[in-house]
Amino acid sequence: MAFDLGKMIRGSAARRSDRPQLLIPAINEISSIYCEELVSKQLANCAKIIKDRGGLFRWRKYNAKPVLVIWAEDSKVFINFDNPGFCQWLGSNFDLCDRMGIHFGLPAAGVAARIWETLLLDSSGLDYVSWSTVDERRRANK
Repeated sequence: MAFDLGKMIRGSAARRSDRPQLLIPAINEISSIYCEELVSKQLANCAKIIKDRGGLFRWRKYNAKPVLVIWAEDSKVFINFDNPGFCQWLGSNFDLCDRMGIHFGLPAAGVAARIWETLLLDSSGLDYVSWSTVDERRRANK
């Protein structure tokens, strides 16, 4: 039984127009040595768009390595997340689209991990936050 993939996947450009579009690398290109240069450029572009959008911060841990955190409005603290949490964050803040024009609700785990890695390698555009920032934000919201 043959399936027409074109009819099964909706490629509407009008989808999620309230969020900025994030062009993510295709899952089949992310680990291909033939697409390494293209994927590196796409990952750098993803990191730039995420930094420009805001909402993602750096937190310096006790071992002096930064981790990515977001502000949780309900609990009024910065929270760290794992790769599935980062996938959820990307899906809720961006209109994800790959190079082929296919839109996704969430990125593949491998794609999200590479975006996360790129953000951590060059996190110069992200603000550092600490417990003093938490106190400032809590006082500002009272």
